[in-house]
Formats: sequence, structure tokens, C-alpha cells
Amino acid sequence: MRKPKKLPEFKTEAEERAFWESHDSSDYVDWSQAKQVTKASIFPSNQSTRAIDASLFKPTAQRLKAISDQGYDRLTEATDEQLGDFKE
Repeated sequence: MRKPKKLPEFKTEAEERAFWESHDSSDYVDWSQAKQVTKASIFPSNQSTRAIDASLFKPTAQRLKAISDQGYDRLTEATDEQLGDFKE
């Protein structure tokens, strides 16, 4: 394989997203060197997270569930506008 191209530096996530929509990752990554990643290695250990119990109004709980059903990344990207201000 030829040497991968150097990735440009992105100022915003939107700029990076636009870049990847028009470029092939195989030009920038040597996928033959890729290693399989397990879910456990992506998420932080229990030492850096904490479970909590919370009472939510039903509409708020339903909105959180709908967003979380779209995946972890989507949940972490949720904005105050998408979740509402929690004032029911």
C-alpha cells in the first residue's frame, strides 16, 4: 500500500463531516493496520462514571428514551434544544 495522505486539521466538526462526505478514508488510513475494538475499550471504566437515579416528567423521559434509542453518540450530542429545558 502507498503511504497514506496526511489528514488536514479541521476547525469544526461540520468541516470534518463535509470533508469525509467527499473523500475516501482509505486514502488517509492504512486499514490493513487496523485493530478490532471492543465496546469495553471505547467506553470509560466504571471508575469515571456514576449511576444516578432521577425522577423525570414523563414527556422528558420519553424524549430522552427516543434520543438514546438512536445510539450513544446521538445521546451525547443531544442539545438543550432537543431535550427541552426540563421545565415541564
